[in-house]
Amino acid sequence: MEPTAPDYRLEYMNFIKEAFQTMQDQSSLPGEFVLLNKQYPRIIILPHPHPEKQREHEIMSSGWQHDQLMRNKYSSTIAMQMLFQTDESGFIPDVVVLQGAAGIGKTMTARRIMLDWACGELYQDLFDYAFYIHCRGMNPGTEEKSMVDIILAQGAKKRTIKGMLRNPQKLLFVIDGFDELRFSIDQPEDCLCSDPRKKASLSVLLSSLFRKRLLPKSCLVITTRPTALEKLSSLLGRSRYAEILGFSPKDRREYFHRFFQNKDQAEKAFQIVRQNATLFSMCLVPIVCWIICTVMKQQLDRGEDLVQTSNTVTAVYMLYLSSLFKPSKTHGKRLVQTNLRGLCSLAADGIWKQEILFGEEEIQKYGLDQEDSLPLFLNENIFKRDTECICAYSFIHLSIQEFFAALSYVLEEESEALNPEKPNGDVKAVLDSYRTSRPDLALTVRFLFGLLNEEQRMRDLKEQFGWKTSPRIKEPLLQWMKNITGTKIACCFKSTPELFGLLYEIQDVDFVKCSLDHVMEVKLETSCFTELDIMRLSFCLRNCHNLEVMNLEYEVFYRKYLRRMLFQEAARSDHQEEEGELLGQLQLHQEREPVQQFCEAVMHRCSKLREIWLSGFNLTAGCCKELSHVLISNHTLVNLDVSSKALGNSGTKRLCEALRNPACKLQSLSLKHCNITAASCGDLASVLCSNKNLRDLQLGCNELGDSGLKFLCKGLKHPNCKLKSRGFSECHLTAACCEDLASVLCSKQSQGELDLSGNELGDGGLKLLCGALKHPNCRLQKLSTNQTLTDLDLEWNRLGDLWLRILCEGLKHPNCRLQKLGLKDCFITTASCWHFSSVLSTSQHLRELQLGSNTLGESGLTFLCKGLKDTNCKLQSIGFSECLLTADCCEDLSSVLCSNQSLRELDLSCNRLQKRGMKLLCGALEHPNCRLQKLR
Repeated sequence: MEPTAPDYRLEYMNFIKEAFQTMQDQSSLPGEFVLLNKQYPRIIILPHPHPEKQREHEIMSSGWQHDQLMRNKYSSTIAMQMLFQTDESGFIPDVVVLQGAAGIGKTMTARRIMLDWACGELYQDLFDYAFYIHCRGMNPGTEEKSMVDIILAQGAKKRTIKGMLRNPQKLLFVIDGFDELRFSIDQPEDCLCSDPRKKASLSVLLSSLFRKRLLPKSCLVITTRPTALEKLSSLLGRSRYAEILGFSPKDRREYFHRFFQNKDQAEKAFQIVRQNATLFSMCLVPIVCWIICTVMKQQLDRGEDLVQTSNTVTAVYMLYLSSLFKPSKTHGKRLVQTNLRGLCSLAADGIWKQEILFGEEEIQKYGLDQEDSLPLFLNENIFKRDTECICAYSFIHLSIQEFFAALSYVLEEESEALNPEKPNGDVKAVLDSYRTSRPDLALTVRFLFGLLNEEQRMRDLKEQFGWKTSPRIKEPLLQWMKNITGTKIACCFKSTPELFGLLYEIQDVDFVKCSLDHVMEVKLETSCFTELDIMRLSFCLRNCHNLEVMNLEYEVFYRKYLRRMLFQEAARSDHQEEEGELLGQLQLHQEREPVQQFCEAVMHRCSKLREIWLSGFNLTAGCCKELSHVLISNHTLVNLDVSSKALGNSGTKRLCEALRNPACKLQSLSLKHCNITAASCGDLASVLCSNKNLRDLQLGCNELGDSGLKFLCKGLKHPNCKLKSRGFSECHLTAACCEDLASVLCSKQSQGELDLSGNELGDGGLKLLCGALKHPNCRLQKLSTNQTLTDLDLEWNRLGDLWLRILCEGLKHPNCRLQKLGLKDCFITTASCWHFSSVLSTSQHLRELQLGSNTLGESGLTFLCKGLKDTNCKLQSIGFSECLLTADCCEDLSSVLCSNQSLRELDLSCNRLQKRGMKLLCGALEHPNCRLQKLR
């Protein structure tokens, strides 16, 4: 007789609770287990993945960057409860992907889902049954199975299967470690199965489950590393993605206390780590937190000084390795050497073949099956037996395997008898594969660089094991690094941290200098510079002696968020002293701003620096002081571009002092978005009166006001002022300042360009400026309609149809030489399009016209197309972005493309052209008369 549903459900939940309430910790002895809910603090989970993808094995590079993303922190239980809820758009997911870096806590989270469900604390209304599939355990063997077989392996009874499968929408599959699968699950559609009782290969079963052919109404939670995310996404339909962020600052402290189980030792170790930004960052990742705690506990137990715990990834792993492998009476030095070499070869073979499980044959191949060898590794937790795969062994964590793999390339080879053949011993092949097709080699390559720091780490290793470093290893690493850097490092801050991380890891000044000797430009764009990023970049800048251009763009939310995050942690703490400790942590990160450290790095070393671009940094008084020193001491520096609201009037005053110094050779200065007011304009005017080198001054997007500009005009008219370009866009100017501006235009200092866009100058102000433009002394080349003007940008001005009609009359004048006209967001309507059509068929000089963000509509475009089809039209580029165009406009546009012989660029972005409109345009692009080169 089949048992009732509540009976076998309760029986199954009790079984799962028993199976998942404990797990083996890396620091546990064989056979020793710890309670999952008591050993580990909660893991922080972000409901949406990090916008910028992190490389798979960058364990250390994500430290404070993850802290900054924990703006809306969730405990594991709270976050899990939200993952299957309806989002803002009404979407209810049936697949949730949890991504996270190596060792970040993915398996811990997956097991906790199972435990919390079995304990009745999670998803009770959503799922009747939850099943756990460990991808690592599914790899070995080729035996075909059915989904029922997999469910039975979870502890279910055959007599209960029918009842379990009766409501597939109430089933949850937790699939842990998608990135650890050793086979492809991208199966053809006709190979998929829909019957849960039908036997098939594991590849077919998982592919069918992911692609909703098998139990299509069931729900899935899948954990994976970021590198496998693209492959996984190709198999799934619409899904919800979340990111596991690891330990919060408070949870790291809690982990130390749980690990040491001695309050004094735990607090001592934690305080040392907290004062070291790199180590504290590394402790974000649970596996690395465990390694650091293990090393530090061993040092404390031996009475050693914890200061020797270094601040690079390789150093920590080296300390861990050296603490485990110590010759004893039972295991002599020679045996330890042989065993460790076998480990290195096994690891390298597995990394190259992308294998993490090893059978008995592989263990025997590298001499690790001896009586005195394998038990040592098991006892010391270098290996652990996989409980789901008989006779399969793995390193306790992939990062440990990657460390040994790197070590195998660094050590000098012995005779064939003592050292088995090293797979793919050519380190150049590893480096080239990493650069072209193997991002999973990232951490292995980092260890390669770190192990070459002979002065600090390899010296200790040689002394302990009697090994020698291969003399052939350094040259290919140096050449590889030179090939990557070229003469310019320019990219978003996605791959560059890894580049700087490699150079920082080696800590070899001569090597870094040689690697960066030919680099002349560094350009980085990032949403945040972590403490670790700052240390790495500063270290590299100090040794980049031929640097000419430094361009760093940074969104200012890091420190503001860090402050808020730390105060939230203190508010949640039950201990008053926690707030003081967290404030101390904040002070630690406030000691020096990134710009201050970068300026210190380049001030005395980069003697060829010509340009500095700094956007978004928090420029404190200390930063401005260092920046001022650079302006005075570096005589090659000619361009400084600073965009930081934190600069303000006080920072501007400090910079002006340097700009007035005769030693300053700066020629171009941009201080846009710097929170400068009229109070600073007197200092800036004094600079214009004294500095004869300055040629370009950009002060846009500052609240200068009419009073501020009045001060500046005095400087602009001074005989010593040599400016050729002046930028005052969006500076809150009105007609009241135009008389002063007009007097500048009438002076002999009026040559070059003047940008007044985004200001409410009014009719009266424009009339004053137009009168000044006719003055014989006026040499302005960019602003008005005089015949020398070739470029006019009137974007974001409320011109309207009346003024545009007058403008069109000027554009048709035979003396008008204007080539570029920008009229974005100028309140142009259909009424003005007829006049522009006349301009297009008349002007022989106009080459570019931007009309984006105006309400032109279909009828307006029809007028413009008539002008564009005129044989006299010489226009080469026209922009209609955000002009409310529809598919009905595309017939006229297609006619233009088939007839106009001068048009090369057309911008139709952000319009609702739909499929029909795109089809018409594509047909025109294939016409033999079409000369268009760029369509957006």
